Amino acid sequence: MVRKGESLSVIAQRYLVKGGWPALYRANRQTVGNNPDLINVGARLRIP
Repeated sequence: MVRKGESLSVIAQRYLVKGGWPALYRANRQTVGNNPDLINVGARLRIP
């Protein structure tokens, strides 16, 4: 679950996502929307 102040890059680093934040964004584009810089607090992301 996304917490206040987190970004896709921080989450990708924490979970060692291969391909970094772009891969995390591709896996969650429907949840995140068109702007990867704006993710909602409380959103549940799929870790690829």
